Amino acid sequence: MPDPLSSPFTSRNAGSVERRAGDPRTGPRTGPHTGPHNGPLLGVLMLDTRFPRPPGDIGCAETFPFPVAFRTVPGAAVREIVAPGARAARLLPDFVAAARALEADGVAAITTSCGFLAPMQADLAAAVSVPVLTSALMIGPALLAALGGRRLGILTADAGQLGPEHLSAAGLDPARVEIAGLQDAPAFRAAILEDGPTLDAEALAREVAEVCRALRDGHPDLGGILFECTNLPPYAAEARAASGLPVWSILDAVDLMLSGVG
Repeated sequence: MPDPLSSPFTSRNAGSVERRAGDPRTGPRTGPHTGPHNGPLLGVLMLDTRFPRPPGDIGCAETFPFPVAFRTVPGAAVREIVAPGARAARLLPDFVAAARALEADGVAAITTSCGFLAPMQADLAAAVSVPVLTSALMIGPALLAALGGRRLGILTADAGQLGPEHLSAAGLDPARVEIAGLQDAPAFRAAILEDGPTLDAEALAREVAEVCRALRDGHPDLGGILFECTNLPPYAAEARAASGLPVWSILDAVDLMLSGVG
């Protein structure tokens, strides 16, 4: 844990982040890998960002109990990816090259640091020979099956930018989901959407809890909430407590994918 006095987190937040780092609800439940696979078990295609990534974030090595390889895609800024799919599509060759580099590094599976990359799912999965899950949205259909007739809430970085192309890439029926976003939440916007140098984890946890509570109150037919945003797993406990609903994230998608690799 960085020295709170020099950390990009505020001093009040250092203890909060450390608390979450030891909370099994914030990281994959896949234990330390003892199978025959050599090298990093998981590869993560990273956006080109500077904001802090506390334990529980997909981009933090401390989130995982096994080696992880990270590959940043130059030019893949938040504003380019948290956008209509056509804007991000121009970076597809760069993501393919990075995915192939991760495969060459020896990873057993690949994920990404942004759920808005769902429209690249088919292309990236076809470009390599290891399993790929670009977004937590990919597990949405399975969750809907588990929820029976209840709908699924999706908490996203920006509800105005998560469009039909993102849902259709994951096989999600728009009528079966309810989308809420954090685009108007000050702490989230400053750190994540504006790629700020600091992150107020306590404020962000409150914002996540408030939006999840409002999502449940406004839509009592919801059976659970799925985080599109890979930066939100550190706040899953607050989301569950506020909404009273099950909460899933990219870390659960990673659990599923890694459960089948050796």
